[in-house]
Order: sequence, then structure tokens, then C-alpha cells
Amino acid sequence: MYLFIVVRPLHFTSYMMNNDTDINLRFKFIRESAEALCHMHNQQPPMIHRDIKPGNIRLTPHGEVKLLDFGISRSEVLNRSVQTVDHQPGSLGYMAPEQARGEGIDSSIDLFAVAVLTYELLTGHRFYEDMIAQEIWAVVGRGDFVPRHWSKLPGGIGKILSRALHAKVEKRFPSAQEFRQALLRHLDKEYPEAGQEQLSVLMKELFAEEEAREAQMMERLEQASSGELSEAME
Repeated sequence: MYLFIVVRPLHFTSYMMNNDTDINLRFKFIRESAEALCHMHNQQPPMIHRDIKPGNIRLTPHGEVKLLDFGISRSEVLNRSVQTVDHQPGSLGYMAPEQARGEGIDSSIDLFAVAVLTYELLTGHRFYEDMIAQEIWAVVGRGDFVPRHWSKLPGGIGKILSRALHAKVEKRFPSAQEFRQALLRHLDKEYPEAGQEQLSVLMKELFAEEEAREAQMMERLEQASSGELSEAME
């Protein structure tokens, strides 16, 4: 599996939506999220996360994107054997239509969720904005909802997301790899890639005080250990 260790508990998507972060940083986050998804779906058998949302995608201090919380993930083989269920785990604001309807699912539901997340990162608005759960339930199963700020999406990104968000599974990208490649073809042409170092610098700025406290704590522990060792040798 990918990796699930939280090094810094930062909801970076919420941070980027609420702060004037560079567009290249947002694209870097999207690139790496798609890469993490490819890694997961390339497992044998392929694993489906089923609950991709801002709280389950984090950054390490080194600027690496990590997928978290695989508590409801399932193998694609297992999910295909289940045609209907009474309840599909997941987060309503990022569910694919078939997932909300409680139908059989495959890995494309993860692509759908990442596409929703990408929309939110690039427009600065939630996909369903201030709609309450009952209102979202009324539209999510149809798959025809168009968020209010769709026109704010840069360049050809809207076309790529439209395919990933298609109501019909067979109309979406057939794999996370093809979704990622479509994003990269556009982003590499239109926008320079934000480097790992740029994200790492931002993370250090965000957690400067926390890292200072950790350094002080480690220093005290080392001093205490040295003192105990000296006493033991006497």
C-alpha cells in the first residue's frame, strides 16, 4: 500500500482554499494526489479507497502527499461481487453517483472524488458550497450537478474534470493512470511544476513553532539520557 503515517496533521486543502497560495503549489498537490491514487489502484488486486476527501490527504514536512484512512477501502474484486448494498461508506460531498445510490462500485469512484477535490482547490469553493446534506442527497445520485464556479477553472482543466465527473462510469477515464496523464499533459504545457523544495519550504514556515518545540524536547531528552548514562558509569 501507499503510506499512511501522519507526520504533520495539516488539512492542506483547507489551508490552500483559505489562503492565497500559489497556483503551482495547488497543481503540485493535485499531481501528487493523482500519483498516490495510481499507486493504490495498481495493487493486485486493485484497492479502492472509497473515502477520498480533504481530511484524508495530508502533506509531510518534505512536501510529500499521503493518502490516509484506509479503514473502508476494499479490493476491486470484492466490490465487483457486490451489486447493491444498503449503505455505501464514504463522504457525501465527494461521492460518485453510483456510490451514493448504493450500487456496485469500481475504482472510478476515487477518480470522481479527486476531480471534486481538484475543482475545490482551483476555484477556492466547495463543490456543493453551502448546501445541507438533504439537498446534496437530492442531486448527488443523479450525477448532473454543475457547481456554481465551474467557469473559474483554468484552461482545459474543466474538460478533464468533466470526464472524471461523468454520471456514467463508462464515460469516465478508464484508470487513475489515464486521468493522471491527462492532467499532466495539460499542466506541463500550461503551468510550470512546483518543486518538492517549494512545498517543503512552505511546510517549514507553517510548522516553524512546532518544530522548534520538538527540537527543544529532543534536546532535553538527550541531556537527560546523557545524565543517566554518566551516573550509571560512576
